[in-house]
Amino acid sequence: MNRTSPHSHRLSMLALIAVTSALLSGLLPGSRVDSTAASPADWPQIGLTLVTDAINTPSDIAYAPDGSGRLFVAATNGRIWILRDGDPTPHEFVNINDRDQGYRLFGLAFSPDYVADGSFYVHYLERDTSQVVVARYHVLPDDPDHASAASQQEVLRVPESATLHSGGQLAFGPDGYLYIAIGDGDLDYDPENDAQNLGNLLGKVLRIDVRQTLPADPPPAEPGTLSTVAYLPVVSHGHGFTYNVPPSNPFAGMPGHAPEIWAYGLRNPWRFSFDRQTGDLYITDVGQSRREEIDFQEAGSAGGQNYGWRVMEGTLCTDSVNCDPSLYVPPVAEYAHSNGNCAIIGGDVYRGDAYPSLEGIFFYGDHCTGRIWGMRRAGAAWETQELLVTGLRLASIGDDEDGNIYVADFYSGQIYKVVVL
Repeated sequence: MNRTSPHSHRLSMLALIAVTSALLSGLLPGSRVDSTAASPADWPQIGLTLVTDAINTPSDIAYAPDGSGRLFVAATNGRIWILRDGDPTPHEFVNINDRDQGYRLFGLAFSPDYVADGSFYVHYLERDTSQVVVARYHVLPDDPDHASAASQQEVLRVPESATLHSGGQLAFGPDGYLYIAIGDGDLDYDPENDAQNLGNLLGKVLRIDVRQTLPADPPPAEPGTLSTVAYLPVVSHGHGFTYNVPPSNPFAGMPGHAPEIWAYGLRNPWRFSFDRQTGDLYITDVGQSRREEIDFQEAGSAGGQNYGWRVMEGTLCTDSVNCDPSLYVPPVAEYAHSNGNCAIIGGDVYRGDAYPSLEGIFFYGDHCTGRIWGMRRAGAAWETQELLVTGLRLASIGDDEDGNIYVADFYSGQIYKVVVL
């Protein structure tokens, strides 16, 4: 793929391509892809078991915290599918493009109170307006396997300069707040330096409170409570829904700062995840041309971290004349654009019961090569190991309600479960 589009559009442009993977097209549910990488004895030997090969352009993997055991897969064409254990046939949950709106769906997250409120959130690119949108939807009250596309309630809009590097992830943290990844939204090397600009929402991870529904005509917000950014009038986007900014956000109430910002200095944070056991946050940030990185934030952090983009790409300076690495939080792991690697795909920590040898390992991979690595703490340091070489065009790595890990191949529509051999 052309290097001038992000792995930028390496991940946004995925939405415009539908190609069948010849490499693995012969695999059927239950077959495996085994590791060709030599792993040290103290790392597990893993393989992949095919769950389905019938989802067009999958982009995200999620689960509803309702005890149903269902796996949900979002696709860039706007459809969200349900998979049940042992059934390779996906069933459509909702199509947010039911009126051909041109949405490119990148992320999906279910409310922690899903059993009570039936709400879930999506992250998509609205192509006609070149804006990133976060919206809320509801499941049908009398049918848990179907949601209503007409229930859409917009939460947030973020305009981009070039419809590139949109980010894509959203997830609820242990604190109950919704975290949202937004890329720098610009051409290569972020020419507007938006990722370092605390006055807008580009190149950031945001944290907002979506638990309160306000009247259709809410009273004026107190300073620092709702966004005061001039081009983002976030006060009631319809259906009487809006959000609050947690007062503990690092820049809340600071003039000239977007109060939604939780962390910044990111290029294209396509995926992030919380460790369900510890609450630690892992952010996988897609690089420009030299480095792919994993940024880390311990549970209980006060936020406000600056991960360096566009000044830094991983641990490398993009401008050696005006670069002081000590000003930025370095990644805990990175890898180079060598051997065909191009774009990092995160990523979850295994917290299941089926494979004790996987416990505590954070899984991530590369979109172009299909390599899958594991990362874990070794005392005060981190260690990584290549665990599997697949040849898949990875789009997402996610988990189910039981903590098992799954990977999605964008081009073939295949979803696999990670297993121990």
